[in-house]
Amino acid sequence: MYERIDVSSEFKYPQDLLLTLGGMLTADQVNNPSTLNLQGDPIHRVLKRGFTTHTTVGTLTRFMAFVRKYFPTGNLESFEIPILSHEHDTSAFSKGGDSGSLIVSATGEFVALLMGGTNKGTGGSDITFVSPFEWVWDLVKEEFLGANLYFGNLQEFLAGVAQAWE
Repeated sequence: MYERIDVSSEFKYPQDLLLTLGGMLTADQVNNPSTLNLQGDPIHRVLKRGFTTHTTVGTLTRFMAFVRKYFPTGNLESFEIPILSHEHDTSAFSKGGDSGSLIVSATGEFVALLMGGTNKGTGGSDITFVSPFEWVWDLVKEEFLGANLYFGNLQEFLAGVAQAWE
């Protein structure tokens, strides 16, 4: 995930191959990364598992944009952050069909939801745009009082989900 060999990585490959998710990267943490790239610039590396591109690693930028789209039925407003492909990776971080994917940090923190991207005819996104999870979660809590991301007993929760599908 990180190309620097002079510092330890935040990412530890899980022995069971499943990255445990928990916590949330705040907008302030997005703007103040704690790791450095090869050039010494502060960055966050992020992971995504998408329907089209599967698991990819990207670089979360510190830039945030307020986006407003106008439709006959009303306006849509959001905050979006660009994600670039991994430093020397020539493939795209995302492609069509990956929208809605959860973006997480190297330590499993919720970072953002994938919204879209730009494309120069490469078949994938040169820049992927994501909405900060902190902002999305505030909207979810407004709509669904008592919503919770933390499960005391994950095995029990998953067993309940499996029963609901039967």
